Amino acid sequence: MIMKEIVGKILAFCVLVVVLVAISFIMADFRVLGGANYEPGFEQIDFRNNKGETAKSTVVTGINNSSTIVGYFTFGKVGDEGYHGFIRENGLFRQIDFGGTDTFLFGINDAGTMVGSYGPVTASHSFLLDNRGNFIQIDKDFPTAAISNIAYGITEDNRIVGSYIDNAGGFHGFLYILENGQFMPIDYPDEPNTLAFGINESGAIVGEVLDQNKVLLYGFLKDASGFSKKEYSEADRSSATGINDRGVIVGEYGLPGVPVAMSFLNQNSDYTPIVIPNAIAVHAAGINNLGQRVGSFNESNEVAHGFYITPVIALGFNEGSGTTTADASGNGNTGTLEGGVTWTTVGKYGNALSFDGSSGAVRIPDSPSWKIDGLTGYTVSMWIKLKDANGDYLAVLGKGEWPTEDIFIYKYIDQWHFGIRTTGIWSCGGMTSAIPYLSTVDNTYHHIALSMDAAEGQCKFYSDGQVVATDEFVNGTTVFATGPGLNNLFIGGLDGGHYINADIDDLRVYPKSLTEKEIKIDMNTPIGSGSGDTITNVFTGRSKTTGATASWTKNKNSEMMTWWRTPFSLLRPSPGVRPLP
Repeated sequence: MIMKEIVGKILAFCVLVVVLVAISFIMADFRVLGGANYEPGFEQIDFRNNKGETAKSTVVTGINNSSTIVGYFTFGKVGDEGYHGFIRENGLFRQIDFGGTDTFLFGINDAGTMVGSYGPVTASHSFLLDNRGNFIQIDKDFPTAAISNIAYGITEDNRIVGSYIDNAGGFHGFLYILENGQFMPIDYPDEPNTLAFGINESGAIVGEVLDQNKVLLYGFLKDASGFSKKEYSEADRSSATGINDRGVIVGEYGLPGVPVAMSFLNQNSDYTPIVIPNAIAVHAAGINNLGQRVGSFNESNEVAHGFYITPVIALGFNEGSGTTTADASGNGNTGTLEGGVTWTTVGKYGNALSFDGSSGAVRIPDSPSWKIDGLTGYTVSMWIKLKDANGDYLAVLGKGEWPTEDIFIYKYIDQWHFGIRTTGIWSCGGMTSAIPYLSTVDNTYHHIALSMDAAEGQCKFYSDGQVVATDEFVNGTTVFATGPGLNNLFIGGLDGGHYINADIDDLRVYPKSLTEKEIKIDMNTPIGSGSGDTITNVFTGRSKTTGATASWTKNKNSEMMTWWRTPFSLLRPSPGVRPLP
């Protein structure tokens, strides 16, 4: 009977592989170029066509709640020096062009309707591309004074936000309602220049304000209560570029006298830097309701790459006191300390949480941001220092009550047991071989991670960056049960028992699989480490020059450094740099 089951698994797996290979040959679209991953959850995005040619520069500008990404790219070569829009859906690129001229995509809603602009930058026209492939030039309803305009964001009911330049050279935001053709300028009170970039389903709009010389001042939020500034506390210039339906905002800021580009995530009054090491410019552009963020970064003056960041929970346990611990992912998955949980200053990175093994756990409430059905990839990781090796079935992480099945990691004798439930015949699950630190306390933090990649038919368990167990037979997608005792995620135990005696630091959850390289980067990147003094050689800003070489001078330290071809670049700034070919 056992042999029959093994043979059945092997045959079914072979059939699955054949089907996947066949599908890969049938798909005629453009595939994502696998790029470097600079931090856990960061994916580098570079456009590549069906000839295998990689774009010189790729700029990601928008994302919807299905994780479909839009942006633009250039090959920057003789015969193809222009810009092309693109959409990336389910791992495939499609090129979007309008009328043989420069084409830029900036926003996309959940219906798949996109907005952007086409034409030379001094006379851009806003357009809408619906999910049936219809191109609609929407600025025909705009006032004649709007001589050049760009559509940046769009809601489900086709309210469109963007910016335009008038015939006197002034900058204005706008809100355009496609259904009735209504056009409304957006101008921050008593300020000469306003640009609008993003809108959510509640109608809240974000953007930036510039002075009379087109120098960036601060970002803004316009909602039902009116206008308010969005400024990083120590910055002398800020810009708000995207907003989701939870009111979480992404944007950019710069510190006084410091020519360093910093992007931020803002939730309520909290600002968290978004950092990509080794970049010389970082521009966050959009955020969806899953907390997934997109934008672009530069490694040189001439080359831009898109990025996509996907963590859904990031608990650094940095507070050191209190009964809650903040979620640095921006998804609001705050952890609540329950029972015998105390703070310790001896974490892997700074502070950590100490669990007593009898009643201590951290509860993360039910949320669609982490409880996502239909995923082929899922990863959890953390640092743990065992304080007592006695006891079995002790949960480091699990959902709901015992016996938990949706997702779990627990200690049994000297092994880690793990699992992620799927809709398939074979869920992710297994156990490691004997691991010394589980039988003999060594007073050392060890990094553990569980990463499922059902698309590749496997899941892996890592200890200290090394694969220590692999399940080679995994199919289906994630499925999370709902009901009494099943909804919350727990750290250090389960709901009502199976508590572990250990210190835990830096827990992360990703709605994707991570590679071994990414797991190792995860180990060496403390949550909350992104601060201004850790970024070097990063420039930010708006260039008002037309030359190919941008430079920084102290008497212009409020300008922002990007790479544009005309002064009208100010209408296309924050949703991504536009590098020269």
